[in-house]
Amino acid sequence: MSSIKLLLAYHKPDVLLKDDILTPIHAGRALARQRLPEDSEDLKWLLENSTGDDTGDNISEKNASYNEMSALYWAWRHYEELGDPEYVGFMHYRRHFMFKDGDRTEYELTNLGAPEYLGETLGYSREVLEEILADCDFVYPRPHFRKTVRDHFERNHHIEDLDTAVAIIGERFPDFAASAEAYLAGNKAIFCNMFIMPKAMYFEYADFMFTTLEELEVRADMEGKRMFVSEWLTGIFITEMLARGLRGRALPRTTAEGPHTIPVVMAADLNYSKPLAVTITSLLENAQPNTSYEVNVLVAEEYPEDVRDKLLSFETTYPGTKINFVVVDSFKDITITTSHVTVETYFRLMIPTLFPELKRCIYLDVDLVVERDLTPLFRQVLDDKYLAGVYAASYRVETDEKAAQIGLPSYDRYVNAGVLLMNLEKIRHDGLVERFIELSTKGFESDDQDVLNVACYDGILSLPFRFNVMTKYLPQNFNEFWGWTGVKESYSKDEWEQAMSSPVIIHYADKRKPWKDASTDFADRWWHYAALSPVRDEISAAYLADAMSTSTERIVRYRGDLVEARRARRRAEDQSRKAGETAEYQDAVLASVRLEREVRQLKRAVRDRDRELADTRGSVSFKVGRAATMPLRKVRDGKRRAGEEAPAAEQSARVNPTAGGPGARPAGKDLELRPMPAAPEPADQSGGIKRLYARAMPASKHQAASTADEQRRLIRRGYRDVEAKQVELGRSMAHLENMLEEVVGLVRASERMTVGTIEDASMRTLDAIVQSSESLAKMVGEASDEMEKLALVSKQVEELAERTEDVYGKALGAARSSSEAAWAARFHDGVSASPWLEGTALAPGRRPAGYPFLIALHRILEEMRPSAVMELGLGQATTMTAQYAASHPDVRHQVIEHDQGWIEAFGEGTELTSTTITALGLESASFRGDSVVRYRDFDQATEETTSDLVIVAGPVEDEDNVYTRIDVLDLIPQRLSDRFVIVLDDYDRPAVTRTADAILTALRDAGIDAVAETCSGTKTVWLAMSPDLRELGLI
Repeated sequence: MSSIKLLLAYHKPDVLLKDDILTPIHAGRALARQRLPEDSEDLKWLLENSTGDDTGDNISEKNASYNEMSALYWAWRHYEELGDPEYVGFMHYRRHFMFKDGDRTEYELTNLGAPEYLGETLGYSREVLEEILADCDFVYPRPHFRKTVRDHFERNHHIEDLDTAVAIIGERFPDFAASAEAYLAGNKAIFCNMFIMPKAMYFEYADFMFTTLEELEVRADMEGKRMFVSEWLTGIFITEMLARGLRGRALPRTTAEGPHTIPVVMAADLNYSKPLAVTITSLLENAQPNTSYEVNVLVAEEYPEDVRDKLLSFETTYPGTKINFVVVDSFKDITITTSHVTVETYFRLMIPTLFPELKRCIYLDVDLVVERDLTPLFRQVLDDKYLAGVYAASYRVETDEKAAQIGLPSYDRYVNAGVLLMNLEKIRHDGLVERFIELSTKGFESDDQDVLNVACYDGILSLPFRFNVMTKYLPQNFNEFWGWTGVKESYSKDEWEQAMSSPVIIHYADKRKPWKDASTDFADRWWHYAALSPVRDEISAAYLADAMSTSTERIVRYRGDLVEARRARRRAEDQSRKAGETAEYQDAVLASVRLEREVRQLKRAVRDRDRELADTRGSVSFKVGRAATMPLRKVRDGKRRAGEEAPAAEQSARVNPTAGGPGARPAGKDLELRPMPAAPEPADQSGGIKRLYARAMPASKHQAASTADEQRRLIRRGYRDVEAKQVELGRSMAHLENMLEEVVGLVRASERMTVGTIEDASMRTLDAIVQSSESLAKMVGEASDEMEKLALVSKQVEELAERTEDVYGKALGAARSSSEAAWAARFHDGVSASPWLEGTALAPGRRPAGYPFLIALHRILEEMRPSAVMELGLGQATTMTAQYAASHPDVRHQVIEHDQGWIEAFGEGTELTSTTITALGLESASFRGDSVVRYRDFDQATEETTSDLVIVAGPVEDEDNVYTRIDVLDLIPQRLSDRFVIVLDDYDRPAVTRTADAILTALRDAGIDAVAETCSGTKTVWLAMSPDLRELGLI
């Protein structure tokens, strides 16, 4: 039996974890003795329950800089006092290894101190430890993904410290140089200085660490800094051990929390009091059971009593919550340059002065919703930083010259000020409030956000994008994201994917707000919390009609584009007519040929649009009406707060509003969902519903239809004009050819004449030739002028075609946006209430999977009850299907994915207890004569499976591929159940459309009957199913 010691660093009293293996060690005891009085209860607890790091050879007095490394130094120098164990490990008092495999890199736990914490939760026991160490040489924490490891340090600390440390490694430990370079350039970051190592390795580790850190103290200015570089050195050491061929086991780690209160500061005038209430609702709805919030609202003047009472009701609805109102007199005369910004936004500059008792706080704008507990944000290590925020991507592309105008060296550290973790103690200590006030008079373009970034430039910590998912940076589709330099330089791909799968905060950081425009990205999440807020009735009356009609009104605005297009067409017709009267020249044939080619292309485009509009027009009236009324009925007849008594008939409709999971509401906070009434008729409702119908229905059905018809009439009239012009050009050519033949005839006749005849006829012949030549010269000159006119006409026709295409696209986009809003209402009306659907991150907005896809998938899972699910591509479908599989033990769910990084990142935010993810690489192949991308060894990975549900995500790689995920054909027919459904996302993409056709062909060739259906929002979903499941396609 191996001897093992796992050290746990404590610096204050907490839940004691101690046995013959777990060994508490007091890090920084020398400083604690100086700071705390001798009769301090805290010091007494630490002296009685832990080993101090201040005896013998020690660096305990350097703990303020070395952090937990002072305890590791003592263990190295006093190893015999630990019992000379064969293995030694290191953890923190609230950060522990999970001694069993899990899907995530890190787990946030709330049961620290509970009897089951060590055994059941962590999986800890001597037997488990020995089993783990028998299969590996050492243990280290599972890595987090970052853009690069070096970039992460540069964003959050002083990069010169890391560069100096790497230089020292190159001098003192040259064998580690290659590992240092590889680790820092890679994207897998190992944090927390946690490990379990054999004695010899630990001694090599300690020598490597403290030799480097001691030399760093000499070479670098470390005054007032903490040795966070030690975590990067530990990562380099582990990389070197792995490079030597040692077997490392990466275990998940935990962050355990006890009861705690987080101070949050917000600012809003009376006009923003309703969005303020929605933001607070989202904050409290997602609080962990051991998290309480003290919300401080900064106002320029007291709210009316009824508004205050509504906001103070949070204290009753969510026990442990505290709501404070603080009146701020400053900045009344400030000049504001941003239209949608109010003076209250400047109040955040005074927070360090207004709350002198707080060391740190979280500041939140009121145009956002919180989707997770904010403890991980509040626990971020600020070190010597003034504040932490998420990079504002749009500023990264600004020039240094523009930055210099406001006093910044560059925009490379510029953060959005809507979500901030503020180091109030540091700001007060360095006197920055006075600097804030001074800069606030400069009239900066971005107001107080510029002030904060200028004043705190050297002290800004970068946060991952998921802590502030700004809607203005969300792309139309996923691939477009990586084409924009500002976003690409601000966030890594892994960072983006994690933000999309599990956003912590969604920030509506532009002029489009969800309460004004229901088609705003993630607007459904705002309305979800609005329905739970104490001001839901006021929100319904004040915002809903405008918000739901905005997307349909866009179609009306496009009529102006059509009027302008018609005017351009008339101008083109005038030019065409003039050119047709005089263009009688041979060179005009070339222009005619080009024009004819363009006309053919335009006709094909119009035919395609006609087919698309034919599919869209019939349903747009219903979809817009649905979008306009469903959220209103959800808000008016939806969820009651705790304490309201519901009729007996409604008791069966209970749901958990936070959809379960770690953020579930404590006992006593259940909500009730009233059964939704039948679709309302305008005559049966109050004036609000009538106005919604009056505004939404004409703007959608009649105007979308008339818009499309008008465009078709416009283009067809243009075809007739162009064809008439071609006829006139042909006539001109014939006339020109006749004149040329006359001239040639005269020349040939002159050749046949005798000398005498020539003398007699010379003058007449020459006169005729001269006249013909002069006529021809004149014709050529006129032809040149007319060719220019014809070129202009051709250009105008081309521009008209582009404009018409654009108008079609806008009208279709508006119709799809309205359709997506209807799907969103339907999604949150029914799907999210499913008992097995516990995840809360399923609202897609513009995520890779849209609402129609998730609704279709949910219906299939609920009604078909598949037992074997095959999924090609990891994504939002996995989030839903994994929960279904976890709730039905007999279900097999296998996912094929090629991106190993995405697999690991995805697992951090999703429970995959009953789901198997198989990582397969990609390879080039040929299908029907076209080059395609396939999964390598797909047959072997799936050869023993038969699936009744097959889910196919969008394209794997390049959108230009002729087919995508063609591996699905390998499942037909042998690995497809008799009763089946195949679902394809992104059917609008040509590659997916062709793959769908190939699936139908394969089913037909195999003699398998199938029916196909589609449903559309901003994207289209395609389903093929056995005939007995036809109803599943009628969504």
